[in-house]
Amino acid sequence: MSDILLFVPLLALVFMADLGLLWRPAGVISQILLGLANLILAIFGLALLSISLHPIPPAILEEGFSGIDAAFISAPLGLCLLLTGISAGLFLSPAIRRIVSRAIPLEAEGPVSAAAMVLSVDLIGVSVAQLITLPALFTLSLSTLITPTRIWVQSLSFILLGWVGVGFPLRRNLRDSLQRLGCLPPRPRRILLAIVAAAVMVLLSGVMDTVWRSLDAAGFAVFEEHFGRFFEAFHSTWGLLTVGLAAGIGEEILYRGAIQPKLGLLPTSILFAVIHSYYGLSPAFAWIFLLGLGLGYLRKKTDTTTCILFHAVYNMFSFFMGTQ
Repeated sequence: MSDILLFVPLLALVFMADLGLLWRPAGVISQILLGLANLILAIFGLALLSISLHPIPPAILEEGFSGIDAAFISAPLGLCLLLTGISAGLFLSPAIRRIVSRAIPLEAEGPVSAAAMVLSVDLIGVSVAQLITLPALFTLSLSTLITPTRIWVQSLSFILLGWVGVGFPLRRNLRDSLQRLGCLPPRPRRILLAIVAAAVMVLLSGVMDTVWRSLDAAGFAVFEEHFGRFFEAFHSTWGLLTVGLAAGIGEEILYRGAIQPKLGLLPTSILFAVIHSYYGLSPAFAWIFLLGLGLGYLRKKTDTTTCILFHAVYNMFSFFMGTQ
């Protein structure tokens, strides 16, 4: 329950922005709330920078995570959050959005465009912050941090964000929302295409792993150990289905269904990659970006339903092979 509550404010912001297209005061309120949220984020980052100047005593930290470690992490983390709050807040300015809209297919005016740009910058910043905290996370027990239940909650939150983001139920009814999201009835040829394409990508992923292992055996071993710890709670049939279905449905409805038609292929692929920052700065992270590009191209040529099937099959095969 606590996990889904984290998404409630975000869902409310998206809803208010969409309502702003019908009722102008709601749009103003949504932008004020976005500004306040990023102001708080910037202040929190500034506080972390201050903490970095006064290391926390090791006695009050997790065993194996020293005060020096905390100071080492809090400085870049604080700077990251401070810059995220400031830069995201800048996109509340229509003038800034007009400049960016020259590069991406997004209208500069309107509360929905403002929310889309501000939250995209927030997402990138928070993902970089997660990357910074990875060394600390690996000193903790991850079995309770990442569980199938939490993944399903995240997937449900992504689905809700996708649906509300395209205007359901304020501006679009059920049928129009499904059409806008690209959630169309599956076609036999597209089902076959998704399965074959997923199998090809799994093989290419295996080739990448082999090359990586041959060029950097130590780095690959560290990645395998860390990645295995992240997903140690998924070594079951339920876990396998979660990795495939929950991630496939939630991520594709939000990214390929709702976001890509607004932001375009490349920006969406970047956002898709940064939410997988737990891969760290590794060839695997670059592979996720390429996979996002492939999914985005598939979305342009087919529909989101095909992308969901591709993503689910790819995840399940990759995870199954990785646990053997």
